[in-house]
Amino acid sequence: MKFDIKILFDNEWFIGYSPGLLGCYVQDTSEMKVKKLIEKAIKIYIENYSQRYEPLIPEEEAPQINMKIKYTQISSEQLTTILKKLGYNLEFGNDEFLLFRKKDFPFYRLLIPNVERISHQIILHIFGAKNVMHLADKKLYHQVSGQA
Repeated sequence: MKFDIKILFDNEWFIGYSPGLLGCYVQDTSEMKVKKLIEKAIKIYIENYSQRYEPLIPEEEAPQINMKIKYTQISSEQLTTILKKLGYNLEFGNDEFLLFRKKDFPFYRLLIPNVERISHQIILHIFGAKNVMHLADKKLYHQVSGQA
């Protein structure tokens, strides 16, 4: 099975994702590393669905967490706390990724980078632009024109 891969740059991070696999995101400072990471992430993501004999979620049923958040920066640890409160279980974790599965039907997956600071673009994808207020610290963040 082949999936398209998209790579964005937000003036700090390269973000990799596959439009056909909703909720599967990686980030790194190197575009080459992101290409390798997204390939690994896709394997983990697909394997988790197939182990449970669950179908992949079609794009038109894209899960977007309907919760308003304000932040300056958010780590994978902080996002884990939010996701657990919203009914997601941690299914897999290593130094590179964390994979969550929603407890209730439909069983959405969310694979995020295991990092100290998650890219604003990934947060926008997960929560949607109308739910996110990024309180930018000018020393750490440069606004990207446009939205994901």
